[in-house]
Amino acid sequence: GVMNNLASLLEAVAETTVANDNTLVSSKSKQANEEGAVHGILRDAARLYKRALEEDPESLETLCNYAGMLQEYALDEAKAAELLAKALSIAPSNVPVMVNYGVLMEDWGDNQEVAVKL
Repeated sequence: GVMNNLASLLEAVAETTVANDNTLVSSKSKQANEEGAVHGILRDAARLYKRALEEDPESLETLCNYAGMLQEYALDEAKAAELLAKALSIAPSNVPVMVNYGVLMEDWGDNQEVAVKL
């Protein structure tokens, strides 16, 4: 839906800003300002993903995109796992959902505490 598309767009803006940060860092204050902007953009994207899930709580696209953002930027990997587990419960044979969940579990490695919570 529209909210998911807007959230994905904001996430892309954040990725572009991060990529530019890595090549154009000229001062600590500039870097701090850009990091603050990225965090603000990601907060806005998270808000839009939440709204999209309120409108369509079973949207695999939104569940996976939101989880991917949370994981990629290490914002909340437990929430990412929760979202992907929900996606798996909706579509247990969906290959992209299984791959995303597998990648998250691989990133966590042997973290038994996390595995027990899931």
